[in-house]
Amino acid sequence: MLISGLAGVAGAQISDPVPGVTPIGDLAVRFELIAHLPDSGSGSVVTAQPMTVVGDGNGRRFVADANGRVYQMHPDGSLSLFLDLATMTDFSAGDRQQGLSSLAFHPDYHSRGAAGEGKFYTSSAQNVASGAPDNAVPADVPTNHHSVIHEWTVSADPDAIDSTSAREVLRIGQPYREHNIGQIAVNPNIASSHPDYGLLYIALGDGGRPGDPHHNGQNLGSPLGTLLRIDPLEPRGDFPR
Repeated sequence: MLISGLAGVAGAQISDPVPGVTPIGDLAVRFELIAHLPDSGSGSVVTAQPMTVVGDGNGRRFVADANGRVYQMHPDGSLSLFLDLATMTDFSAGDRQQGLSSLAFHPDYHSRGAAGEGKFYTSSAQNVASGAPDNAVPADVPTNHHSVIHEWTVSADPDAIDSTSAREVLRIGQPYREHNIGQIAVNPNIASSHPDYGLLYIALGDGGRPGDPHHNGQNLGSPLGTLLRIDPLEPRGDFPR
């Protein structure tokens, strides 16, 4: 290992970057089973694929299964189905990097009368026949699938989302099967008066294939390979936002 500028000597070489014996500390990591998701896959992989766990801002916890299900996790470890995207005819979970990737609650989810009251968001994959993407896709590469943000509204039952309430917020064409949409989230640490309040952050992969062959990560005109920030309550408009 060569490190320039070490102790004022350019090109000085370190033979042992961690000299001596590292003492053993008194910290430990303990794993505890909180909940076990039921099998939800098919074919050779039937197990669930937990992706993320988020809170609703009121003490409840929810987990996303890539196979399309969102569960509420109760304090006793039991689960109840909150939303099932797998029932959508256009939902695509046929690849290990597709399916349901993340979820987020609007910070005003529990604020009566607010525009974001009862609003919930998911990021998932859908087949190309299900709609038109908001971005331009390379003409020389067939679009493999779409990454889609949906807004949902809680039903009269506070423990379930109205499965008919889906509103499409954003749709991104993906040239390959991998490196798709990832986590979505809101900033939980700001006041409602802050300009960032209620905005949705969206992480998108570069679209796939080793080396980013279309250079999406260096192209500000492409949403692929970027971190987007949008107001999910606004009507859909032209990309970029």
